[in-house]
Amino acid sequence: MKTVLFAWEHGGGFGHIANLGRFAALLKRHEIRPVFVLKHPEAAHLLETDAEILQAPPWPVSASDENSFRSTATMHDQLASAGMADEHDLRSLLQSWDGLLKTIAPDLVVADSAPAASMM
Repeated sequence: MKTVLFAWEHGGGFGHIANLGRFAALLKRHEIRPVFVLKHPEAAHLLETDAEILQAPPWPVSASDENSFRSTATMHDQLASAGMADEHDLRSLLQSWDGLLKTIAPDLVVADSAPAASMM
């Protein structure tokens, strides 16, 4: 059986998880094992399919942090505001994703608002 990892790690809305869930439901018909790595695992009840649910690695700066409110005109601005401008924070985040990917060993990664997962 093939494994598909569905990643959502950034962004505030639950539209990301809804999109991933619909896609996973289609793939499950083809005997695909879906594994979700989510920013908010408690939102898994929104999925239209049963799947393994894991916590996405936390970003260095939460969108709710007072100092994170900077320009978000571009994706670069959003990533820098979320703590990705610091190489140590970015390295830590990518190492966390690397560990998840080695453990899960997916055949495919589908990322929706998951910039760090997409770098792997």
